[in-house]
Amino acid sequence: MQGIITSFFFFTQKILLKLQIPVPLSYEQRRIVAYLKRLQAKVDDLKRLQAETEKELEEMVPSILDKAFKGEL
Repeated sequence: MQGIITSFFFFTQKILLKLQIPVPLSYEQRRIVAYLKRLQAKVDDLKRLQAETEKELEEMVPSILDKAFKGEL
């Protein structure tokens, strides 16, 4: 078995203060937020639909099993 080699690079405050992190302009930030909110709404809708579908399938199982045991499938 081969050994695993790991290395860590620690960021000091001095290094972090030297970093230049680009920040989008405020209008671009608002556009991004609006997009993410629309995306979250779609995710919420899909979760709701998935829960409804799961409930419907669970309710169908007894009927399907009954028909299967009666040879009606």
